[in-house]
Amino acid sequence: VVIIPDSPLFDHLSDGKSYFSVSLWYKRQNSTDAGVLISKYSYTNPSSREWDIEIEGAGNVEFQFGVNSGGEYNRVQTKSGSIDDNDWHHLGLIYNGNSTNPSTPTSWTDDADGYFTMNGRIRVWLDGNEISNGSNEWAWKAGNSGHQAVPPAALVESTSEVSIGTITGGRKGYDSSAYWFEGQIDDVLYYSRVLSEAEIIKNYKAGKRSHK
Repeated sequence: VVIIPDSPLFDHLSDGKSYFSVSLWYKRQNSTDAGVLISKYSYTNPSSREWDIEIEGAGNVEFQFGVNSGGEYNRVQTKSGSIDDNDWHHLGLIYNGNSTNPSTPTSWTDDADGYFTMNGRIRVWLDGNEISNGSNEWAWKAGNSGHQAVPPAALVESTSEVSIGTITGGRKGYDSSAYWFEGQIDDVLYYSRVLSEAEIIKNYKAGKRSHK
């Protein structure tokens, strides 16, 4: 686990909208438990829930985001590209607040997935291949308090630290060890802008030889 204090370098708002990108390599040791790859999200402080990127139990990519400073949050999950092996894989993710707003999920209920189209707000690449481009390619997952929201143009901003391998409050001494990523994470890059597909693929190719 790596903890990085909050810094203006992690600001993602520009002109009232959120823009950022993440590039990293990961290798799961336990292919059944969910785990956080990188986050700017507090488990213990509801007003500091910005975003986190997880690999859920079946291997799909999950993005959790705060809806407001009151602590409400929601989760969205890719429907394809799940990886449940113990090999190295490259993940590239961009958040583009200037995109067309995501569509309304087919269901908002807590016990059923609602499928929708992200419209470029979040795009995800695994091993150089985009897995988020298509119709109804995302599943909406219930957050808390029954709050209903898809990823907004502007995410909540806070003073939460950046954590690699967990979320704030997910370390020893708290009861949220389920958020720990079991495995290895390497070559983590954060950008306060939206990378192009060519840049994502370039990062993948640059690290492929050393992650076999």
